[in-house]
This record gives sequence, structure tokens and C-alpha cells, in this order.
Amino acid sequence: ETVKRFIALYTKDNRRRAVEEALGRAERYRPMMTAALRRAKLPEELFWLVMTESEYKMKAVSGAGAAGLWQFMPATGRKYGLEVSYWVDERMDPEKATGAAVKYLKDLKEWFGDWHLALAGYNRGEGGVGRDMQFTRSTDFGTLSERGILPGETQNYVPKFMACVLLGEHPERYGLKPAAEAPEAFEVALVERDLDLEVAAKAAGTNLETMKRLNPELRAWCTPKGRSYNLRIPAGSKDAFFAGLSKVAEWNPGPKVVMHKVQKGEFLGKIAKKYRTTVRAIITHNELRNPKSLRVGQVLRIPPGKAFK
Repeated sequence: ETVKRFIALYTKDNRRRAVEEALGRAERYRPMMTAALRRAKLPEELFWLVMTESEYKMKAVSGAGAAGLWQFMPATGRKYGLEVSYWVDERMDPEKATGAAVKYLKDLKEWFGDWHLALAGYNRGEGGVGRDMQFTRSTDFGTLSERGILPGETQNYVPKFMACVLLGEHPERYGLKPAAEAPEAFEVALVERDLDLEVAAKAAGTNLETMKRLNPELRAWCTPKGRSYNLRIPAGSKDAFFAGLSKVAEWNPGPKVVMHKVQKGEFLGKIAKKYRTTVRAIITHNELRNPKSLRVGQVLRIPPGKAFK
């Protein structure tokens, strides 16, 4: 009955379009993700877990700090081999995050021996579900749900996933007409030192927006300093890319954006003055809806003014 309720919710007029768009985005990632699941001998239906987590929005970030298609928290991401640093957040990398998710899901299935409990663990954390099982002395997801031990979000998570599987595998059954988006073709170029993304875009014959879309894990204006990096560039552009780079004297002329962690007592005017920029520029770069609601520890992207050094 809960699965039916979610299907009804997702196919209502006010949600239908968003669901169709999500199912369309799913096709960008389906070949890569299902291949990874097959290699790990996991059910291919787990592909639809991403619908439950992020609706296939590559840069999705939750209020709790989970990020990327698979919505990893920083600690869990690092545990499964993802770099989360000043320069790189591999939770945003579709391929690397999928590899980490496959490992995590395989571990969850081995720990719990049951897919319903494993999926609940993906949402709540294996420790939380383990404590719930110990408290109730139950090894069955249905019993845990009936006794109201699981948090409401986790209790609904498994039936929500089931609804997503049904909608994703048979959209026509439910009157959905998603427009499939094709995977974006790219190739990988090994750059030996830090490279400004605008310089990279010009060398590859593309624009900055495309470079950022192909490399969503990069958090700064350039590839990580002090090391080589496998940079994604548009398919068929590798020769032109390296030829263009060979003519560039300065690969990394300087930051277009710097990261700033908000400290106690700081406000936008004070931060703007520090970086010789404007409050409006900071608001625009961070899409701040309420500029007066800065939080201590919040990280802002700052476009520094020309006088900033």
C-alpha cells in the first residue's frame, strides 16, 4: 500500500513533470551504472536508487551535507575511496561515486543478508539499522516497520525505492513520457600540472561551462595543485587540446574563484572588502536566497577583485 501511495504521488499532475525530467536524466547514467552493477553481480534495479536519492541531479546536495548522484556523506565517501578536499569532491564524479556506491551496497548486503535491510542501511547507516535490529531482536524489515522502530524517512525509503523501480522500468504504464537524455561523450587527458579550467576550455575548443559539467568533482578554478590530473574533455578534442596547451605560457594564471569559510562575526560586506570584490558578486556566485542568513562554517565561492593578492 505504501508503494502505491508513492506511485500515486509521483504521477500526480503537480509532480508528473519533475518525475519525467528525472527519468529523462537517468538515461545519461544508465549504461555506466548498470554496467558497474553487473560487474559487481548486484541487481541492476539498484540503478533506480539514484532516483530515490538525487533524481539524477549530478550536483545535488542535501541539507545534511550528502552530495552527488548517490548522496554520500563526506565520511562515508572517504571510507569508500572518494576524495573530499579543498580541490576535489569525488562524490560529484558520476563514475567514481558509482564505484563507491557499488562497494557500499555490496557490503550492506553482506552485513544484513537481506536487500530490504541493506537499503534501509543505505539511508539510515548500517549502525543505526543494526541498533534498531538489536533493540527489537528482529531481522526482518517488515517487522521493524510495523513496530515503528525505524525513523519515518527510513521506513518509507524502501517502498519509495520500489515505486521508483516500477516507474523507471515501465513509465508508459503510469502515463509518463520521459524524454531520454543521451550520455555526454568525452575522453580523458592527463595533465601533468595544475591547469586553469578556462585555459583548458580554450585549448579544447569548448567553453568553461562544458569543462565544469564534464568535471563536476573539481571545486576550484583549476585542477588540483601539485599533482597530475585526469581531466575530461569533449570527445575527439585530445589532439587539439594538447596542441593548444603547447602554445600556452601560463597554465594557471590565478584564481577566478577562492573558497572562504565563514567565521563567527563575519557578514557579506566584511567578506567582500577582504577580497576586494562586491556583495552582489558573492550573492550571484553562491545563489544566496537570503544574504543575511550566513552560517558559521558555511563555504562561499568568492570571485576576488583585481586588487586582491
